[in-house]
Amino acid sequence: MRTLTFVVVAALSLPAFAQETATFEILDAKVTSAIADKEAADTKTTFTTGEKAYIWMKVKPSAEGATLAIKYSLDGAAVWAMDPVPARLGRLWYYKTIHAPGAWKAEIVDGADKVIKELTWTATGDVVAPKGADTAAASETGTSTHFAVVDLKLATEIKDREPVAPTTTFAAKSKVFAWLKLEVKDPETQVKLRWSQGEKAVYTSDPVTVKQAPGWRTWLYKTVDIAGAWKVDVLDTEDKVVHSTQFNVN
Repeated sequence: MRTLTFVVVAALSLPAFAQETATFEILDAKVTSAIADKEAADTKTTFTTGEKAYIWMKVKPSAEGATLAIKYSLDGAAVWAMDPVPARLGRLWYYKTIHAPGAWKAEIVDGADKVIKELTWTATGDVVAPKGADTAAASETGTSTHFAVVDLKLATEIKDREPVAPTTTFAAKSKVFAWLKLEVKDPETQVKLRWSQGEKAVYTSDPVTVKQAPGWRTWLYKTVDIAGAWKVDVLDTEDKVVHSTQFNVN
């Protein structure tokens, strides 16, 4: 009597293959300086800081409800990731203002964070601070009926209620302390800080109570984990920007 032995080889590999299937295709993609009539006006591999780099793509979804996003990096470090959007059939485009020189990369990813397409370019020029500020150390000052900002310094350490070695350049993963000296006009009011990376606000602190004084000192910190140009806004109780300053994260 003969014994028959059956060996199953491929059955277990099918689910893994199915999981790796992309939910959309990129039929074409370009980095361009402008969009004209829904098309890329040109194809660029070099930009100057301050320019807008458009990611233009022609998309063909292969699954219902497919989404895509674009993840940007500079010299190998993550800079910003857009929120997912529907992967619609046809042409799509999104832009990022180039704020710093170096080697840039845009990764078009699906809902499972799988990279469908990569685009690269280089940028030259000086660091450009967000929203038109001239340099990464530039400051802007407004007015408030509640308090005035006498001084604002950034540092990695506070000692004896003073910032240690103030600077405007920090390493990624650093704690950046924003040290404030305020002329408080009200008997008691509140202040908070809003931290932005590039053009996107990433964190707003809880309100801190300050009391009437010609030089009330307080400080808050944020751990910065993304390279690029950052900004700190000082807000009063009406969410009015009283003071802003920019810094760099390498």
